[in-house]
Amino acid sequence: MDELRVFRNEFLWPEEHKLVAQVLTNNEYALAWDESKKGHFQDDYFPPVVIPTVEHMPWVHRQPPIPPSIRDEIIKLIKSKITSGVYEASNSSYQLRWFCVAKKNGSVHIVHDLQPLNAVTVKDAATMPCVELFAEQCTG
Repeated sequence: MDELRVFRNEFLWPEEHKLVAQVLTNNEYALAWDESKKGHFQDDYFPPVVIPTVEHMPWVHRQPPIPPSIRDEIIKLIKSKITSGVYEASNSSYQLRWFCVAKKNGSVHIVHDLQPLNAVTVKDAATMPCVELFAEQCTG
């Protein structure tokens, strides 16, 4: 609570401080408190998604070179994603391009080029659910 500065926030009322503390404590295991848990759902709660595609030939795209000035940082970032389970080993017939973008704080962010995958993905033609129907069920 100290790191989040929950009790030092002057915007909240004392009862709201208690509520925030209770909600955070009750959901402690559902929140990502460090980078190792960020961006990954547990497979026992959410099985991997299978993306339907049209018939196509697998592709292997050449990776653009990584600038030497950020190479070490990229390796560290990839290793942390492997450790957290976001990336995993694969011997797939596919290889997509990815590149890095510098953030304002000086760190780098990996961007995956999913355009080839989007081109062969079966589009979902379902319409969006009607929000009013859900709202009516919650009234009263």
